[in-house]
Amino acid sequence: MSSEPLVRVEHLSVSYGDRVALEDVSLSLGAGEVVSLVGPNGAGKSTLLKTIARLVRPNSGTVEFSDALGADPRRRVVYVPQRDHIDWTLPASVRDLVLMGAYGSASRWRRTSRDTTADAERALDVVGMRQHSATQIGRLSGGQQQRVILARALIRPSSVYLLDEPFSGVDAPTEAIFEEVIEDLRAGGAAVLLATHNLDCARDTSTRVCMLSRKVVALGTPDEALTPLNIAVAYGDISRLHIHGEAAHAHD
Repeated sequence: MSSEPLVRVEHLSVSYGDRVALEDVSLSLGAGEVVSLVGPNGAGKSTLLKTIARLVRPNSGTVEFSDALGADPRRRVVYVPQRDHIDWTLPASVRDLVLMGAYGSASRWRRTSRDTTADAERALDVVGMRQHSATQIGRLSGGQQQRVILARALIRPSSVYLLDEPFSGVDAPTEAIFEEVIEDLRAGGAAVLLATHNLDCARDTSTRVCMLSRKVVALGTPDEALTPLNIAVAYGDISRLHIHGEAAHAHD
């Protein structure tokens, strides 16, 4: 991991009207690091990702990017939204959706080069979806849709990946593919920040875990952060949790 963080969040606070989403959150993200954001619904996980992606403006605090990301850090930062934030009724094929990751949705119908199409096919290979490249996106299962969303993020090399609930609603084979992809990104020197409700996945994939409940409840290695006490503080009621060893799943 690089000594200089690629992303540094300092004393970040975000509100939606009268509702506080994040309060005084500080977090850094370095190259070759996977940090999982865990916490109950409404904890601010998605808001933190969107604020780093510059989709949400904070009330106070800062998000700073390393000079290593270049003059326009947005070109080196990929935000991957939750599955329900995509219109699956679009008359688009799986390949079309992945190509949006190269050009942006506003340029969805532009002519694509042979090289870019090959990049899309390779990204689909990584997530095991190449055979569905001509399928209309609305005909996919939830897990297949999640794979295609990830492929769209992989079509162009990036330094920072912001993944919002990548493990939500996926089957065991898809979960295994995602864990392998995340490990490959980390090994290649990328930084990954992901939001998840799956505490077992957070333990298995992360170098560090940030437990949120609007504020940072705990931040450290999985063993340091995912303790029964921290879980009880973040979720507010430990009786709602089914704990496997020292990991747990929230029943939302």
